[in-house]
Amino acid sequence: GQLAIAIRALRRERKPRGAVHLHTGLPTDDFELLTGLPTDGMRPRGGPACLQTITLHVETSASGKQVLSACALYRNHDFFEKALGNYIALGQLLNFLAESSGLALGELHVISGHAYASKVPLVKEVLNGFAV
Repeated sequence: GQLAIAIRALRRERKPRGAVHLHTGLPTDDFELLTGLPTDGMRPRGGPACLQTITLHVETSASGKQVLSACALYRNHDFFEKALGNYIALGQLLNFLAESSGLALGELHVISGHAYASKVPLVKEVLNGFAV
């Protein structure tokens, strides 16, 4: 699938010129973005509603090593319930792709188009516990 193709491309192209893009949704997801939800308000299951793309790129570090870095783009990102798990999984994926491609591990960048906290009262309670 996509990961095998990405690994082959990264092994072949070691210059920091281009990028490998992984699209995480289904082909119908883009169509749904333009038309909105069906009249019953239900969205088909299968593709992620939040993570849209991961762009992988080879960079040269200050020490001259070739490293694999990534930028993940989220459409919606729940910072209370999902962000930590998402970051751990993305880091593990980047590490796997770097090792499989024979590259050193680079940086992970995450962009959230819409970030929110689903449990706002609980977030405020937790944050107030840190106030001095």
